[in-house]
Amino acid sequence: MRNLFSDDWKILKTGKSSGFAIIIVITLLFLLVIAMNVHLIFNMTSNQTEEIGQMQLENIRVDFESKIIYSENATMQIASEAEILISNDNLQENLMEFFIKKKLEQKKLLNGVCFNVYIANKD
Repeated sequence: MRNLFSDDWKILKTGKSSGFAIIIVITLLFLLVIAMNVHLIFNMTSNQTEEIGQMQLENIRVDFESKIIYSENATMQIASEAEILISNDNLQENLMEFFIKKKLEQKKLLNGVCFNVYIANKD
């Protein structure tokens, strides 16, 4: 067993130095190609990840803005209707019924998301 091992090393010892230089150059070239591939793959995946993250943030922003606009519109509508009721000197019981009705409507429209309305007037 020892002779086989020493024979293998004997080949390396008796080889030409130009052959070793070629092997080293080829090995370095392969390592360089591997490093470049790793770098390119890393850049591609990081760019894709960043683009996907940007799209997700944009979707969240659009969804959030639409919910804010809906809430503003619903609030303005309820405020206008409440103002009409107040200007017609309706009783507070009528106002309370109005707000309870609107609250239940909004709760139904928004699938159970909490919706509260607060109102204040001079009384």
